[in-house]
Amino acid sequence: MRKIGEVPDPAAAERFVDVMTAREVAVRIDRPSDDSPAEVWVVDEDRREEASATLARFLENPDSAEFDGADAAAADVRRRQDAAVTARAKLVRQTAWRRPIWQRVPVTVAMIGACVAIAAVTMFGKSSPAVMQALYIAPYEVDGGMIRWAGLSAITGGEVWRLVTPAFLHLGPLHLLFNMMWLWSLGGPIEIRRGRVRLILLVVGIAAVSNVSEYYVDLDLRTVTRGGSLIGFDESPLFGGMSGVVYGLVGYIWTRSKLSPTAGLYLPRQTMAWMLIWFVICLTGLVGPVANVAHGVGLLAGFGFGQISVWLEGTPLGKR
Repeated sequence: MRKIGEVPDPAAAERFVDVMTAREVAVRIDRPSDDSPAEVWVVDEDRREEASATLARFLENPDSAEFDGADAAAADVRRRQDAAVTARAKLVRQTAWRRPIWQRVPVTVAMIGACVAIAAVTMFGKSSPAVMQALYIAPYEVDGGMIRWAGLSAITGGEVWRLVTPAFLHLGPLHLLFNMMWLWSLGGPIEIRRGRVRLILLVVGIAAVSNVSEYYVDLDLRTVTRGGSLIGFDESPLFGGMSGVVYGLVGYIWTRSKLSPTAGLYLPRQTMAWMLIWFVICLTGLVGPVANVAHGVGLLAGFGFGQISVWLEGTPLGKR
């Protein structure tokens, strides 16, 4: 998109848009301030010269017969363009929904399937201790009612999957149900719009950052009421769940929707509000022990990854 000139009168600028729309040349008008001329930008670089020449003639004589009937012709072009967009969207929906669900969003389905399978095998952490030990961020031993582990030596020793696998552990049916609902509603759109590889990298990155943070840091309002501090630094490997990743996906979609709206990802305002409210509720301890640090760090990681992805793609952040 390139600027080709300015039109002093806003009404004339809108008329010029009609002139070019009638010729099926996409142009946009931008006014930096109310008292400044309207800037004319041509979207299609291949037709820049045509648009520049037409603008020069228009500025010289906007009442020329060449431009008569532009408003009606432009309206007809817009109707045809809208009809074409609607038809394409309908075709995409029909084509997509003919495909089995595992073909539309295989990564999202695979993650949900893995979480459900692990919950079934371990009976939400009540059986198959070998599986649980293999997936926790650190393996541990029970000794006299206490647990002992060797820090994160298993990870530094090569078991790097432990950075991610705690996200696939769920210790209750409702915990699993709500996390899978959110994973489906957030991961699916990202996979469709951004691709499978990006979703995998996003989940791995968010899971690793949020899991390590949860291991080292504790965040709980209940400790304040007992005279303690809100933030503690008690290491513990006993946590799990996809909620840190879910919060990260919320942050990622919100950032992309704000900085790159053409990417096709959108997060309703009420969804963000609800996630923040739920974060505060979890902090109070009313719903039991929750990995609050994973929630908060996951959300921040999602914001960061969203910003980085926009930057890497070179998407302009200003007016477009």
